[in-house]
Amino acid sequence: MRYFKVTARFENSPIKEEMDEHEQQERIADTCVSFIQAHDSMVLGCMTDIRDCEGTMIVAGNGSDQELHEMITEFFSYLGFAGDILSEKEICVSRVNRMIRKSDFNYPDSIDELFCPASISYLCADEHIVVYPDKANLSEYAAIHHIPELACEAERISKNDAAPRFLGHPVHYIFEENDTEKAKTAIDLLIAELLHANRLQTGRVIYLDGKAFRHCNTKGALAGIYDNFRGGTIVISVEVDADTGEYADEYDEILQYGCKFAKQHRHDVLTVFLIPQHNAEARHEIAGYLNNALTMITFKETAGSFEESAAYMEYLCKQHNVDDSSAFIKKIDPNEASYYTADLEKIFDDAYSDYLKQTHFQSYAACENTAQHEAKPTGDAAEKLHNMIGLDKVKQVIEQSVSYYAMQKSFRERGINMNQPARSMIFTGNPGTAKTTVARLTAKIFKDNGLIESGKIVEAGRADLVGKFFGWTAP
Repeated sequence: MRYFKVTARFENSPIKEEMDEHEQQERIADTCVSFIQAHDSMVLGCMTDIRDCEGTMIVAGNGSDQELHEMITEFFSYLGFAGDILSEKEICVSRVNRMIRKSDFNYPDSIDELFCPASISYLCADEHIVVYPDKANLSEYAAIHHIPELACEAERISKNDAAPRFLGHPVHYIFEENDTEKAKTAIDLLIAELLHANRLQTGRVIYLDGKAFRHCNTKGALAGIYDNFRGGTIVISVEVDADTGEYADEYDEILQYGCKFAKQHRHDVLTVFLIPQHNAEARHEIAGYLNNALTMITFKETAGSFEESAAYMEYLCKQHNVDDSSAFIKKIDPNEASYYTADLEKIFDDAYSDYLKQTHFQSYAACENTAQHEAKPTGDAAEKLHNMIGLDKVKQVIEQSVSYYAMQKSFRERGINMNQPARSMIFTGNPGTAKTTVARLTAKIFKDNGLIESGKIVEAGRADLVGKFFGWTAP
């Protein structure tokens, strides 16, 4: 579905003198409803505002720009107004929703449902219209950000002459990117190129993630969205838990139904899956649910060589109006095998503050960055844990736990009542990964730092917990 805000100038005021304002509004509303009914709800049209000799309308339907323009002209004639159409601008559902609700005309609730499906109007999702820029730069973007398959796709799109009309989607896409905003930029550039080649009917796109479906039925919402987005693009974004590297159950449901409707609407809706970098689990889930029904092209960044990394650092310097990039390039280790753009952006950000203080704001050169001083666990056990090879995440969690419990204890000593947090922990892993050793050290660390009175350890295996005869285990 495509929505257009239409403004028109009338030759004479459409408000008839023999009718009062309420009667006139009812006449126009009834005319709009009869137009929709005459087209079996395939074409929607309603007047939202009339001021003197100018009016605002919404016309919606499926099709190309030319087909929609013909629908707009037909609706204007159906209203019985004489005059000229001044502008036709494609808009999003959120804008349609506001225009209808602010309208002076008393339309039945059914017209609101037709124009603004609840599955879209009230979703917490980014919907916008992509327009083809004067100079598209998808190839340039792909080269700068080291995404070779995206550069190949840009070439494939440009090689084929633009089709005379929209025919369908030969392929759909998977983007692997951790930075959502960066991914949106690349996807919008891709949509612009496809739009220019008549591979899409509209630049209308919506980004859907777990937050969008949190308070609604995923299957029902996706069904309505796909029906509404014919000719446009739906991006299904999967986020992954930073600690476990896995996505939550809600994303499994989103992927399941997203793949289902992507297959059903393969020819009239472009589907793009946005997943984190190097997340094989999400790729396998998508492949399993699609079951070879769609041709998917995957875009993912490759790590750049030192020369490519230096070129990207120069690009960042240019973006920030840094004349001399040599100091920033020196931050790149030539012995490092390769860099991803996210690594280079962090290096640049860290160095840029120093650059500003040394070049433009020298009065701040002596000012140092704020250092973070955290209370570290003390004692022999803490030192032994610190000296163990690896286990960085485990060490971090235990250090954070000690700091947190120490803060709770400090509050209680000062008369501030705080809920006592549970101190239970679960250590999981394969045999021989130091689970028992770390558990023993944790108990001693807690005792050494005054969080528990005794560091005594009670170790119990299955043989200690399961009775030999029936009825012995429970006691």
